[in-house]
Amino acid sequence: MKKYLGILFALVLALSFSLMPAAPAAAATLNVGPGETYATIQAAINAANPSDTINVAAGTYPENVVIPGDKDNLQLLGAGSSETSINPPGGRPVALQGYPLDRPIDGVKIQGFTLVVADASHAFIALSSTPDNNPYTTNLELEDIIVDGGQRGIGLNAVNGVTLTDVYIGNISGSLEAALELTGVSNLTFTDGSIEGNKIGVRLQPTGSGQVGDGYGPNGNIQIHNSNLTGNSLAVENQDSGIVIDATNNWWGDKTGPQHATNPSGTGDPVSNYVKFTPWLTGPWTGGSVGMLANVPDIIAISVDPTSIDFGILIPGATSAVQDIDVENIGTHTVDVTAHISGEAGDLFFDNLKLKNFPVAWGNCGGAGNWNDIITDLAMNASDTVSSRLSVPLDYTPSGPETATLAFIAAPK
Repeated sequence: MKKYLGILFALVLALSFSLMPAAPAAAATLNVGPGETYATIQAAINAANPSDTINVAAGTYPENVVIPGDKDNLQLLGAGSSETSINPPGGRPVALQGYPLDRPIDGVKIQGFTLVVADASHAFIALSSTPDNNPYTTNLELEDIIVDGGQRGIGLNAVNGVTLTDVYIGNISGSLEAALELTGVSNLTFTDGSIEGNKIGVRLQPTGSGQVGDGYGPNGNIQIHNSNLTGNSLAVENQDSGIVIDATNNWWGDKTGPQHATNPSGTGDPVSNYVKFTPWLTGPWTGGSVGMLANVPDIIAISVDPTSIDFGILIPGATSAVQDIDVENIGTHTVDVTAHISGEAGDLFFDNLKLKNFPVAWGNCGGAGNWNDIITDLAMNASDTVSSRLSVPLDYTPSGPETATLAFIAAPK
C-alpha cells in the first residue's frame, strides 16, 4: 500500500509542474556600434524582442531603419541628437510599420537621433499598408530628434497617443506636406520643440471615421505648447473643422503673436482657422518644462469644542446656564453649518433645547430636529460660536438623567 501511495504522489507532482507557466523572458539590452554585438541598427531591431532596449553608439548609420509591428515597447536610444545620426543614401531614415499582426504597434520610444534625408522621403513616418485599419500605432514617444532639411519631415498616420519632446523640424522645403504632417492622429502632445523655416509647419488633414473605406480614422486632442514656431510661411494649418488645435503658450516669432484675422496686430507666423493660440509667449521658448502633479482633495470637515455638555441638575421650571460651543472649519471649503438634535417630539432636548448664533436669536429646532444654517459662510480655518441652553417645563415629569446628541453638519457653499 505504501508503494502505491508513493507512486500516486509522484504522479500528482509531475502533473502540477507541467501546468505551471514558463516565466517570461527578461527584457534585454542590445548594443549597436563599432566593436559592439551589432554593427547596424536594423540587425539589432531584427534580433530584439518586445520591451528590449537598443543603445546606439555615437556615429553615422547609413541605413533605412524599419520597426515592424511585433516590437511593442521597444526603446531605440541614440547617444544624443548631436552625436548619432541615421543617414541613408535614399529613402526614409526611420519607418514604424504597424499592423502586420492585425493590431497596433504599441509603446515604441525613439530618442537621441538626427535623421537625414537624401531625397523626397519622410525623415520619420508611422504608417501601414492597410489604410483602413485604425490606429496602426499607439503610445509612441519621440524625444531629442532633429530633422533639418529635406522635402518631408515627420509624418504620422493613424496614431493614437504620441508625445514629441525636444523635437526640432526645420527647413523642410517640399510643398506636398508639412514639416509635421498629421492624418488620423489623436492625443498628440508636442512640447519643448521647434518648428522653424518651413513652408508649412504643422498640418492636420481631415480624415474619416476609421471604418473600412473611410481613411485613417478621426483626429482629436492635438496639443502644441512651450515651443518655437518661427520663420514658417504657415505655422499651423488645421484642415479639419471638426476639432480645434490647442497651440497656446508658444513663441510665434514676435511678441504680438501669430497672424490671424482674430489677432489683427499679430506679426508672427500665420495660423489657419481652428487653431487656439491665445495666450502666447512674448519671447522665445528657451527652457525645458517639468510636468508636476499635486493631489489636493476637497475636504468638508468641522470640529466642535467641547464634545460633551452637562447642563447639571434642573428641576421643572428651571433654565440652565448658557453653554457655548465653538465650531471650527478644518476643511478646504467655505461652509454653512446646520445643527441637528436626536430624538423626537416629546423628548426633553428635542422640545426644549435652544440655540443661538449672533445675530440669530434663541430658537428651538424645527419639526425635523434641525437648526438650519445656524452658521453661514464659515471660511477655511475660521471658527464661530453657538450658544445653547436647556429649559425644563413646569409640567415636565422628572425621570432622572436624560441624554441626546447634538450634531453639526457642514455643507459646502
